[in-house]
Amino acid sequence: MSIEVLVLAECYANKCFAEEVRDKLREVYPKYRFKIIHKSTYGRDRILSKAKRIQQTQQNSLILLFIDYERGPLRKYVETLFPHLESIASISNVYIGKSSLVRNLVAVILIPI
Repeated sequence: MSIEVLVLAECYANKCFAEEVRDKLREVYPKYRFKIIHKSTYGRDRILSKAKRIQQTQQNSLILLFIDYERGPLRKYVETLFPHLESIASISNVYIGKSSLVRNLVAVILIPI
């Protein structure tokens, strides 16, 4: 039985990064089915809203977000949803966070340089 992982990317650059990560994860987890969801009209708020709707209708799917860690007041929203971010050791501006509010939601959060 395969496990579905829905991958939502905020922007085109994040989509490209998500495709690279998906390709590597497929090698390690061949039973997982990865579906990348991206539209040019997406932004962080739309991605988070879509993730919430998906979680409500597809509770058995894993949801993986690729979003930016905005500067200024918008950063608080990400900090609230993902309060315990873990840095990837070799890449100082990429973090992984598990949602404190949604059981099956994980994010790869990229900090703008």
